[in-house]
Amino acid sequence: MAESTKDKVKVYLESLADRAVGISHQIHSHAEVGFEEFRSSALLKSEFEKDGFDVESGSAGLPTAFVAKKGSGELQVGLCLEYDALPG
Repeated sequence: MAESTKDKVKVYLESLADRAVGISHQIHSHAEVGFEEFRSSALLKSEFEKDGFDVESGSAGLPTAFVAKKGSGELQVGLCLEYDALPG
């Protein structure tokens, strides 16, 4: 039986789980407050670039914000990642 798109996405995301947890641990171990997430932003941009994404920095006038794009077509997925730490 042919694998559904939903099943393909599930398998793909499961294959990224360990890597995502590792990235999360790196961000957590070097917590940065809002608008100063330079190390975390660089890490995430690097990871997207490793996977072939085109990364555009400075979204919305923020030096730590970025847009990562890959592929083309009508189907698109958007992620908004919040990873700033609270002061104190």
